[in-house]
Amino acid sequence: TLLAIVRIGVLLSLGIVALADKHGRKRVLVAALIGSCVITAFGAASTGMVWLGTSQTFARSLSTVAVILIAVMAAEEMPAGTRAFAVSVVTMTAALGAGLCVLNLVYVDVAQGAWRVAYLIPLIAISPCFRMARRLPETKRFESRQRRVAATADGRLKDRIHWRRFAMLATGAFLWSLFLAPAAQFLNEFLRTERGFSGILIAVFVLTTNTPGGIGIVVGGKLADRHGRRIIGAIGIAGGVLFTVVSYLSWGWPLWLASVAAAVIGAIAVPALAVYGPELFPTSQRGTANGGLQVVAVAGSSLGLLTVGWLADRVGGLGQAMAIVAIAPALLVIVVLFWFPETARRELEELNPSDHEHNE
Repeated sequence: TLLAIVRIGVLLSLGIVALADKHGRKRVLVAALIGSCVITAFGAASTGMVWLGTSQTFARSLSTVAVILIAVMAAEEMPAGTRAFAVSVVTMTAALGAGLCVLNLVYVDVAQGAWRVAYLIPLIAISPCFRMARRLPETKRFESRQRRVAATADGRLKDRIHWRRFAMLATGAFLWSLFLAPAAQFLNEFLRTERGFSGILIAVFVLTTNTPGGIGIVVGGKLADRHGRRIIGAIGIAGGVLFTVVSYLSWGWPLWLASVAAAVIGAIAVPALAVYGPELFPTSQRGTANGGLQVVAVAGSSLGLLTVGWLADRVGGLGQAMAIVAIAPALLVIVVLFWFPETARRELEELNPSDHEHNE
C-alpha cells in the first residue's frame, strides 16, 4: 500500500514540470535534481512510515520531473533519425543507477538502522548537479519559442491542445504501467518469500538478470529509429511480458533464464514507446503533456500494485496474479500497432505543425 501511496506524489510533479514550458527546461531540471536529492535524505531520519512515506512522496515527485525533462531535452536536441537512440542511452544510464540501488540489500541486515544509509547516498550527487548547471545549455527549440513569444504583440502564442494524442498515449501508459510496476516492485518480495532467496542472492539475481537489459535498450533505440516505433514497440512488449510471466511461474535455472530474456526483449520496447511523449506535442505543451502522461502512468502503477497484491492472496501467489494482469499489455500491443502513429525519422515540426507555423 505504501508503494502505491508514494506514487501519488506524481500529481505534484505535473504542476512543477509545467513550469518548464514557461521558464525553461534547464532551470526546472536542475532544481528538481537537487531538490530530490535533499528530500530523499530526509528519509534517513524517519521515525515511522508516515514520515518516510511523506518525504519520499515529495522526493519522487521531483525525481519524476527530472526524468520527464531529461527525455524532453533529449528529444528536442537530437536529429530526427536518432531520437529513440538518444532516449535509449539516457534510459540505460538511469537503469544502471537504479540497478546499483539493489546493492543496498547487501548491508541492510548488518545492523539495526543500516537501511537509513541508503537515503543519504543521493546527497553525493548534489555537487555534480551544481557543476552540470553551469555547463548544460537550454534547448534550442525552447529558446526559439521564447523569441517568437517575445515578438508577438501580447507576448502570447496559443497552440491547439492535442487531446486525441494525449488520450492515445495515456491509454498506452496506463496499460503498460498496470503490468510493469507490480512486475518490478514485487520482484524482491517474490524472490524472498516464494523462492527463499536471501538479501545477497536477491542482489545478485537482480544485477545478473537485469544488466543484459542494457543491450536491449540500446538495440531497441537503434531499431526504433531504423524500422519504426510501432513494430519494435509491439515486439518488445509481447516478448518482455511473456518471459516476465514465465519467470514468475518458474523455479531454479528457468527462473534466471526467463528473467534475462524478459529484461533483454522487454527493454527493446522502452525507447520505442518513451520517445512518443516528447514527439507528439508542441514545444509549448511538451513538458505539461508529458507530466500529465506520467500522472496516468502512475495511476496505472498504483492500480497494478493494489490489484496484484489483492490477487496474490486469492489465486495462489504472485506468479498467478502477474499472469492475470498480463491481459493489460496484451491489449497494449493492439493499441500500439493500430492506433499509434509512426514518428521515426520525422522532424518535431513536421509532427507538430503549430511549431512549424510559428517558425514561419
